[in-house]
Amino acid sequence: MLRSLYIQNYALIEKLDISFETGFSVITGETGAGKSIILGAIGLLLGQRADMKAIRRGASKCVIEARFDISAYGMRPFFEENELEYDEECILRREVQASGKSRAFINDTPASLVQVKELGEQLIDVHSQHQNLLLNKEGFQLNVLDILAHNDAALEKYHSRYAGWKQTERELSELMELAENDKRILHLIADSGTGYDELFRHNFPNQIYNFGIAEENMVAVAAGLATTGQLPYVYTSGAFLVYRAIEFIRDDICFQNLNVKFIGMGSGLAWSSLGPTHHTTEEISFLRAIPGLRVFSPATPYEVGACVQAAYEYEGPVYIRIGMNHEEEFFENEIKGRL
Repeated sequence: MLRSLYIQNYALIEKLDISFETGFSVITGETGAGKSIILGAIGLLLGQRADMKAIRRGASKCVIEARFDISAYGMRPFFEENELEYDEECILRREVQASGKSRAFINDTPASLVQVKELGEQLIDVHSQHQNLLLNKEGFQLNVLDILAHNDAALEKYHSRYAGWKQTERELSELMELAENDKRILHLIADSGTGYDELFRHNFPNQIYNFGIAEENMVAVAAGLATTGQLPYVYTSGAFLVYRAIEFIRDDICFQNLNVKFIGMGSGLAWSSLGPTHHTTEEISFLRAIPGLRVFSPATPYEVGACVQAAYEYEGPVYIRIGMNHEEEFFENEIKGRL
């Protein structure tokens, strides 16, 4: 719900601050009173192209800011996916300077116009002539179905799965781009059983090797490959990679300062429902104690991609510790039941 609208130095408006209460609000006025100007300012706020002529004469910039109550909108996934701070009161702000520079903010964090437009479309509906054309948009249709179905729980679960897929996609795109340009890269797996592996195999059938449930052998082979100038990326469950093969990681890789990259997935409590044998809460302390090993622990899909690139550029052993983001129900049900 729109709570307030602030407009400064836009068209004929020097300063306007409107607050909206719960219920139906109407703004009326004769022709030329400024109703359309307010709608124009809202459009600018929602990501429309900025026109320098809209800045009030003599002003250096115009500012449009709106505050929304989004507590009932279930929009946390959008903020997490775009790495934005979530709050039940959302603040959108757009600044356009006379020099032509334009900036947008979501909760005081700089944001792209694409992000602002995507968020704005979920916060404000501007109804005018020909709005019936929205019925042909797939996104609008799906949104109506979700509202009518009252399937909030299923939708939230879908968002969680989607976030996990985006993380895997980010990891895949970075590593596949590197593998395309550097044939030294070899992808070593231990029956991890992810779609990630199949996509990599499809694109680079001669650069992937599956060792089955034999993590110690996989790390030992990675050491041998590295001594011949190859660049192994060892990818499997963090629990089994570290706890089973820690001696090989330390002695064969790190003590020799070999150029091997490890990616341990399912770190922390990410694989919660599988029990403590699949939890990795101690491994970061083990790895940090090994001389010469760099440990990266990215928190978002974007950071994962950056870490894969940073690991590639570093000449030496690197461990990237990633989660899965798939089992939120463990925290919602099991932990609450134990507290």
